[in-house]
Order: sequence, then structure tokens, then C-alpha cells
Amino acid sequence: MEAIAGLSKESSPATGEYGVYFYCNDRLVARALKTFEVGFTKGFAGVPHPKVSLTRVIVSLNGDSRDMPWNSSKSDISTKHHIFTSLHDWLLQVVKYYASLSRNWMGEWPEKVFEYPKGNIIDVRVDDFPAVKKTYLPPLPKSRIKFSDVVTQINKVTSKKKPWTRGLYEGVIAAELIGKLQRLEQKNRIALIVLDSTLEIGFKEYLVHESGEGYGEKRLVEIFNNRMMVHSEIKKHTKKKISKETWAKVEYYYFLRNKLVHEKATVSISDDQVDSYLEVVELILQRLFKIRFAPK
Repeated sequence: MEAIAGLSKESSPATGEYGVYFYCNDRLVARALKTFEVGFTKGFAGVPHPKVSLTRVIVSLNGDSRDMPWNSSKSDISTKHHIFTSLHDWLLQVVKYYASLSRNWMGEWPEKVFEYPKGNIIDVRVDDFPAVKKTYLPPLPKSRIKFSDVVTQINKVTSKKKPWTRGLYEGVIAAELIGKLQRLEQKNRIALIVLDSTLEIGFKEYLVHESGEGYGEKRLVEIFNNRMMVHSEIKKHTKKKISKETWAKVEYYYFLRNKLVHEKATVSISDDQVDSYLEVVELILQRLFKIRFAPK
């Protein structure tokens, strides 16, 4: 018996090419099995899902035809056959391992998996499958905690005391998520607009709830009809909280946002510009509201 297990170099959730393959005497008997007998069930690999669609295990059996765990028509695997039951416990653990790896790295497959079309297979000899207690698999890498979950958790107390802050840090979360969507060609433009809108709303929330000065509806409308007036009003209350360099960046990205919204030609926004503005917005929200942001 020989088995090769790992992550495939492409995802195939639509065609279902992932799962467990059985060859008996060089004949493909079962293709892309995703049944509970091979581990696709709760507690192991989980039910079939695009998240685990890189999982692939190829089992090759060679020997007397009477010992092959195939059915009478040699068109499928008999899961009650003694050879299959001997492999069963080991197979469940291997499938679970690579399904977990596929799931943990989803969203990073191009960098973590597809970038490496070649590799070295590690050979491990197993003399007695029914008795084997180890899968000989390396420790699973720690799954990365989502930025959104961390930010939400560390601001839980703040958002209870100051409910107006929740929409602000969620705006940053939204911009960060948009920036990672590879399928959106204009993701940076959208992210920049979301960031600037979040910052402007943050300025309004600060004046209303944090400044200690009473702002009526009429006065707020007057101030927010002109973004530079907004900046001037915020500066009155935050002289030592926000540096001139930071304000210069805020104004630069505000004018860049205006070009996107108002000018005929579409301005190109780079990843670096979005990342830079993200840092600025996070810094200002931290200084104004004590909102905390986790490292990415």
C-alpha cells in the first residue's frame, strides 16, 4: 500500500476534484471520494466545502485481486472490506489534517500553496496500519486570527461605553477587507472612499460626543458643508493629539478622494496609498476615541 497526501496546486470546488482517490492494481476504482467513511464529516475534515477543496489523498493498493477492497464490479470501494477498515483510522486523520490546512490558508492559497508547484515528498514507512497510532504529519501551522475578530474583541468595552465608535472601527475593518478582494479591479478606489467617509463620520461623532462643546444641527450642517472647516473645528479640540504631518496626509487623501468622486478621469490608487491612509485613519480614531487596532 502506498499513499500520497497533500494540497493540490489548484482549487476545484465546482468540479469536485478534491477528496480521496483509490487505485487498486493501478486501476482507478474510486475518484474524489468525499463521504463520511473517508473523513468528510463533522469532527474530522468537515462536510465538503470550497474551503477544503485543496485536500487530496491518493491511495494505491497492489496485490492479489482477492485482497482488493473493491466491489463486485470493481467500480467503487467497499468500505466494509477488511483492508479498508485497516486503513480507516489512519485515513481519517490524514484527510482531517490536510482539510484543516486548506481551510486555515483559504484566502492565502496563491501565496501559501499555488506559488509552490514543486516540492519534496516525505517518505514514511508504516509496517502495520491497524496498529499505527501516529499519522507522522507535521504540526499544523497556527491559523491566523481574523483582523475583524481581533478589532471587535479588543474594542468590546469601548463600544459598550461609546456605541458611536462601533461604526468607526467597522468602517476600517470594511476597508481592510475590501483591499484583500482580488476579484475587484477597483478595490483600492472603493477602500479609499470607505476610509475617508469613515474618518469624516468620525470627526462628526467626535464633535457631537467627545468635544464637550454643544453643536446644534444647524451649526453641524454649516461646518460639514466644507471639509476644511471640519478639519479646522477638529484642530481646535485636538492640538496636541494629531500632528501637522498627519493632517497633511489627511488633506492629501481627501483631495485624492475628491478626484475619484468629481473628476472625469479615473485616478489610479495604489496598494501603498490605501495602506498609508489606513494607518492614518487608525491613528486618528485611536487618538480621538481610544479605539484600538490589531497588527495585520
